[in-house]
Amino acid sequence: MTAERLEAQGIKTATQLFKGLHDSGLSGRIASELYSHEKAHADSDEESRGEFGYRITTGWVVAYYLVEGDRTPEQLLRIASAPGYSNMSSQDWNVYNKAWKEWLNKQHEEKFKKVRARNELREMLVKKLADKLDDLSIIDFFPSLEDLLGYDFKDLVFEHGQLVYEVYKQAISDVRRLIIR
Repeated sequence: MTAERLEAQGIKTATQLFKGLHDSGLSGRIASELYSHEKAHADSDEESRGEFGYRITTGWVVAYYLVEGDRTPEQLLRIASAPGYSNMSSQDWNVYNKAWKEWLNKQHEEKFKKVRARNELREMLVKKLADKLDDLSIIDFFPSLEDLLGYDFKDLVFEHGQLVYEVYKQAISDVRRLIIR
């Protein structure tokens, strides 16, 4: 998310911005307000890499702080809102809204990563459990799949519940060992 500077002035400090605005004929009060606004942006930029600039024409003045390099959405939100929500310019709101959308997208991606990871763990656990129960059914310690289909759940738990519980604990142990590696 980058904005385009109006003209390269090489202004690196808020004090230089104030001096340039004032020397261009702007009143001290207006120069001071613009200085304070843009300095707030710069002060909230933890990387402290940015450029100040301004343009004065008949009827309007534009002053800005333009970050140099990439920033996270969280950083851009802080930088854009630094002068206070009631004092944000339309450009501040543009930067803020774009950063907000990026932040929301990032949150959704993180949420889906967690869901995917949880689903992968669940699938891994079910596979381990199924493999162990299949192995036990081969040696007649547990009913085969065809026989299981004829069981009521209550009867399955009554007859094989302890074995299923033990196999389940082993499967959980196996999955933990796999993911801790």
